Amino acid sequence: MSQLKTITFLSLIIATLSLIVINSTTLAQQPPIFPSEYTALAYVIDGDMYNENNQQPAIIKITNSWSQKSKRVDYQFLGQNIFTQLHTIETLFEINPLNKTCTTTALGFPPLPPNWLQNATFIGIQKVNGIACETWRRDTSTYWQSVEDKSPVKVNESNFFVWNYIQGSFKSGKQNGDLFKIPDYCKQ
Repeated sequence: MSQLKTITFLSLIIATLSLIVINSTTLAQQPPIFPSEYTALAYVIDGDMYNENNQQPAIIKITNSWSQKSKRVDYQFLGQNIFTQLHTIETLFEINPLNKTCTTTALGFPPLPPNWLQNATFIGIQKVNGIACETWRRDTSTYWQSVEDKSPVKVNESNFFVWNYIQGSFKSGKQNGDLFKIPDYCKQ
């Protein structure tokens, strides 16, 4: 009888440990939820804005505000802001602050909602830019985030743009609403 109790007890422990492993695996594979407002720095080494003549990557500052329904992307070469894209729900404003020109396109590309990865599939753990990352795929997007601190490491949107985030630059929190104001010289 004592042996039966021991076997039953061991079976119970194994079943409990199995449930813990299954639950922790399921929890680890929940798609990330982004803050509704954040800013980050990234660099582009292929696709999008890239100076192929001298292999100089564009440094971009991304400012996202779901409450403002706007995303601002500032492109910098050699430390100088040369180009800004302001995305609203219905319009893309391409702003050149140096000569105060602006073009508009009726291209609705609003900021990413916090749950943009809601239907993403967990691909696994991959090393990207020297960092162990959880890898997620949704439609044509692939997203990598640090296993350690859950910060963005890289995003690839159909090879149309590939952003490599500068580690330590992702900051969540309320963004200055003035960053999303359309300059007077832009036709609306």
